[in-house]
Amino acid sequence: MKRLLFLSAILFFAACSNPGAQQDEPNPEAVALNDSAVLLARNFDSTQIEAAIGLWQKALALQPGFYAARWNKMIFENHLGRREATYESLQQLEALRPESGDVKAMTAIFLELNGDSLQAREKFIEAYKSYKKQLNVLAPSTRDFQNLLITYAVNLKFLGLEQDANNLLEEIKNRPGNEDIRDLAENFQLKTRADLMRQFSLDEQINRLR
Repeated sequence: MKRLLFLSAILFFAACSNPGAQQDEPNPEAVALNDSAVLLARNFDSTQIEAAIGLWQKALALQPGFYAARWNKMIFENHLGRREATYESLQQLEALRPESGDVKAMTAIFLELNGDSLQAREKFIEAYKSYKKQLNVLAPSTRDFQNLLITYAVNLKFLGLEQDANNLLEEIKNRPGNEDIRDLAENFQLKTRADLMRQFSLDEQINRLR
């Protein structure tokens, strides 16, 4: 059983580009509730998803800083079409990791796909600033830096700076080192902003779990 559902299927943003994030010491009871909720929700039955959301709420009552449980709850709130609850959960996730660009970028995608392009752009700009700040404190030789640099390039595409993004991805692709990083850079280089918007939507995260 996968304890952290979001780590097994989450988009590149939240799974790979959040180096150094601090989390509370796991509460065993909260972890058990999250595990049970994952098993229920992965059946994609609406009644069982409702029950899973109830379990995640109990887990969060025990441990408000349990990031994975809050993320899982948000993903399935979105799946049920609860836009206001989804947005509220995204705001709570951002409050847990205010220095990270990941949730800012995810919130921006959510806002744009739900018709608020102006606020979405503001969030993409916030994400850009957060990624820059993180890159400035990481050693370029680390895997965290390389992951974050790719995520930064993807966010440039969301800001409409496609040529800048592709130039950076080309530079990453041509560096010696990890083959997975090169493949990822090439994959994102070939995709348009619209492609990436679909790929990183919350709906697509659900599709990856099926």
